[in-house]
Amino acid sequence: MVDPVVTDLLSVCTKINRFSCYAQDPIPDTILEKLASILATEEFPNLRHLSVSGIGFDHEDILRPYFQKLTHLAIDIGDHYGCFPWQELRNHSCLTHILVDIHLELHSNSPQEFRSAILHMISNAPLSLRCLVVLVDWDKLYESFFQQMCDRSIFSDTIRGKIDKRVLVAAHTGDREGINMMIVGEDAVQFLEYVGYVVLASNNIVPWIYLPNSMQEDIWDRAEEVLQRRNAIDKA
Repeated sequence: MVDPVVTDLLSVCTKINRFSCYAQDPIPDTILEKLASILATEEFPNLRHLSVSGIGFDHEDILRPYFQKLTHLAIDIGDHYGCFPWQELRNHSCLTHILVDIHLELHSNSPQEFRSAILHMISNAPLSLRCLVVLVDWDKLYESFFQQMCDRSIFSDTIRGKIDKRVLVAAHTGDREGINMMIVGEDAVQFLEYVGYVVLASNNIVPWIYLPNSMQEDIWDRAEEVLQRRNAIDKA
């Protein structure tokens, strides 16, 4: 990202239908401020997919005409999921897919906080919602299962759709086949079943990281596949 090229380009290209803000390094505050200003002042009549990291949205942003037309929204909220105006999404008539990146720190209270955050998001979700993807670090899932640092049942219930069938857990990692799951003293088969419901997403298909024009399926495609597979297994 080079300031001001990106922001100048966005201010001109208002007919875009997808916008993803991605960077390998933390995005400078100056760029975030300019992006936030453009999203708050310009109209994007064709914008349907919005994926941004590091930009906060307030009540007025959610009510903007272009935001009301979004079908796919991906946001990185870090540790502050409560700061996002979730309640403003209730009257959203087009939003079908939401991805939320949660920076989860694993401790004894993590599962309950994780569950509370999901229930809060779901309770404020629009009726049009079909899929809520919660993105976490693979290592945290690994630790929650094997090291048993906390009550993993809540994670399991979330992963298997027992909290809400629309909720999927995604972990940014490599391909499933490349993960070493043969842990001495642990049940690798059980863990395979556990992660079988997780959307394993390599870094290059996370919305604010994946490369433009990539031929790989994006995280929404992965989410739909896992959702269908999980529903099929539940009906079997």
